[in-house]
Formats: sequence, structure tokens, C-alpha cells
Amino acid sequence: MLIKVNKSPIKNPIWEYYTPNELYDSDILSYGKLNQSYAEFISAWQQVTEVSVKNTWFEVRIVTGKTSEEISDEKGWWRQPEFMDKIFWVFQTPQTAIINNHRYYVYLLEPFESMRVVQVAIEKFGYNPFPSEFPAMYLPVECSMIAWTETSNGHSDHGRHRGEIIKTQQEIDDEETEKIESEKFMECIVDVTDKADEIVGKL
Repeated sequence: MLIKVNKSPIKNPIWEYYTPNELYDSDILSYGKLNQSYAEFISAWQQVTEVSVKNTWFEVRIVTGKTSEEISDEKGWWRQPEFMDKIFWVFQTPQTAIINNHRYYVYLLEPFESMRVVQVAIEKFGYNPFPSEFPAMYLPVECSMIAWTETSNGHSDHGRHRGEIIKTQQEIDDEETEKIESEKFMECIVDVTDKADEIVGKL
């Protein structure tokens, strides 16, 4: 008998090294990783999906499929075993949804995380059950926990190592030149506070 092993990774490999926040703030990093501007991609995606949310993200872990409001299994993608206990990047500001006439708080998945869910669904069912490759997908706040609180031996489990930046000799020389020029400029600055009345009187 063949048993299908759940090989879904804990995290999205796309965000293994750089975070959505870093790519959003730097087109240089974005083009190096995605061959496009992530900021422009997010802007276009928000126009297509008609969502408006502050563009900052953090990681959350899915910890339960149970919800206080009744949500169908068809819409409750997070209940699938492939996603339980996995970590997803979400827009940091929770959104308000009205479910069963009650206000309900949800996180909006980062678009590449939505694509991750879509790809798992295609592998599982043989087709895409969602409206697009990058749909606007929500995760109930109550079904997740913020991942940055997770630590081992006093260190974050989700930190990303940044190697020491080694400057070239040219960069060191340029910085030294800028420092000298800055010091020369500072010598030319005159403190006018003692002569304020005299200066104002000439205006």
C-alpha cells in the first residue's frame, strides 16, 4: 500500500533568506531574488484583488483549525493537514470580516504564501480550486500564533543570519573622503544664536 507522506515544508522556500519586508524596501534585493520589483508586484496584486492593507508582514504559525465562528471546510484551507503547524507570512495588520453577522479578525496572506496554498491544492486535487494563482486568502487570527515569540536557548527560532559586510578599500577611501569634506563644511558653520537680534533687525 502506498502512503502519501506530507512533504509540505514548514516555511515557504521563497522566504528562506530574505523577508517580504526586505524585498519591499529594496528593489535591488527584489530584482536579485524575484527578477522584478516586489513593491510594484504588491501594488498590482492589491489592485487586482481590491484589498487595501499596510505593507508590512510578519510570520505566524497555524496552531489549530477550530474557529469560534462557523466556517465551512471548503473555505477553511488552514484545516488541511498539509498546513497544520506550518509558518506563513501574513500582512501584519489584522483585517475585519463579518461572519454570521459577527465581526471576525483575520490575517491576509502574503501573495506568495497564497500561491503556496494553491500549489499544494493542485498537487492534492489535480486542479486549482481557487479563483487565481495569487488569490486574496485569509487566515483567522485565533487559529495562529505570532512566530517571532518562538525561541530556543534564548534565541529566536526565526532569525536570519546576515553575514558580516566586508567593505572594499575603495569604499573605505570614499567614506574617509566624505568625512574630511564634512569636517571642512562644519568649520564653515557659524552659530548665529548670539547674533539673532542683530540679524532679524537687518531683515
